[in-house]
Amino acid sequence: MKIKFTVMVCLLALFPLVTSVFAGKAQPRLAQCTVVVINDDDKELKITAEIADTPSARAYGLMFREKLAEKEGMLFVFKVDDYLNFWMKNVTLPLSIAFIDSSGKICDIHEMKPLDASISYLSSVPVRYALEVNQGWFKKNNVKKGNRVILHGCISQ
Repeated sequence: MKIKFTVMVCLLALFPLVTSVFAGKAQPRLAQCTVVVINDDDKELKITAEIADTPSARAYGLMFREKLAEKEGMLFVFKVDDYLNFWMKNVTLPLSIAFIDSSGKICDIHEMKPLDASISYLSSVPVRYALEVNQGWFKKNNVKKGNRVILHGCISQ
């Protein structure tokens, strides 16, 4: 009986640790930078973006986040130009994504459906960056395919 009680106490003590690992708690905030998006009216719009520039940070992305401020986002940085493919596994926020080439041109914009891992959002051409923001931000701010993005301070020069 004493052994059962000891095992139960140990399991109860470990429960918060185990559940936090599997509950998908958000990762700590990443380094940030200011992304400047130039819209169709030549207006400069600033986004404070977390920089996801490692494989683990890019894989985790904005999973399990409960909110994202209006002028916040995440910038995914890759080492080489490639066709990018994103999905919304464990992402509860409705997001928009812009695929950006190495010259800073927006090549594609997609509206993404939360928690739907069955849909892939693909870049139509090889790109180096992806910027995720709240859904509708690009449309609301008159940002379109072909507009420019300035990433100084976000990437190594």
